[in-house]
Amino acid sequence: SKKIKSLAEKLPTKFVAFDILYYKGKDLTDSPFSERRRILLETVTPNAFIEVSQGIETKGVKLFELVKQNNMEGIVAKRLDGKYLIGKRTDLWVKIKNWKDEDFVIIGFTIQNDTPKDLLLAQYMGDKLVLRSSVYFGFSKFDIKTILDYATKNHSPTPTYDSTLITVTAPVIWLKPKLVCTVEYMCLTQNLGLRQPIFKGIRQDSSPKSCLLPKDFYNKKL
Repeated sequence: SKKIKSLAEKLPTKFVAFDILYYKGKDLTDSPFSERRRILLETVTPNAFIEVSQGIETKGVKLFELVKQNNMEGIVAKRLDGKYLIGKRTDLWVKIKNWKDEDFVIIGFTIQNDTPKDLLLAQYMGDKLVLRSSVYFGFSKFDIKTILDYATKNHSPTPTYDSTLITVTAPVIWLKPKLVCTVEYMCLTQNLGLRQPIFKGIRQDSSPKSCLLPKDFYNKKL
C-alpha cells in the first residue's frame, strides 16, 4: 500500500540474520556454530532488505578496541563448536559491552504513587547547569533513603537547572545541586541521553562543579 511504501522510505529497516536453526527441513540446533554459519552465508543473499551479521574468527581484542574507539555498544563472542540451545543462556556466547561512566549532580527525582522513581541528572557547562538525563535502575533502598534524607534539608522550591537536554513530565521533588553520583551507561541515544543507564552510587569525594558536560554538547541548542 501507499502507507507502507511511505513508511519504508521514511523509516527504512533491514533484517539482519545472526544464525540459522532450520534448513530444508533439517534441525541445525545440534550442529556447531561454525557449520550453521557456513550454511547461513551460503543460503542468504544480502540485498537492500536483508543481510548477514559480520564476524571474524581472530583478533577479537583488537575488534573490541575499535568498538570502544568508535563509541559502539559492544560485540558478541560465540564458540565455533557451540550448539544452539533454545531458551537458555549459556557461556557458548557472551555479550561484551562497551560500558562508560560519568559523574552527575542529582538535582531532583520524579514521584510516582508517592514513591521516588527517576533520579534527574545534570552537569555543568561553565556556570550553567544542564539537565541531561535520568536514571531509574541500580539504586538500592539505602541509596533512596540517603537521597530522601538529603532532600529533607536540601529541598529546592524550583528547578535548579538553566537548560535541558531531556523533557520531564512527571511531578518532581527538586534538590539543591550538591549531591553527586556516578552512572554507568552503554552509549548515547539520538537525543544525547544515556542508553541503559545504571546508578552506581553516591560520590562523597567529588564536587558538583567537577561534573562537566562534555564539550561535544556545547554546540547543541540548549
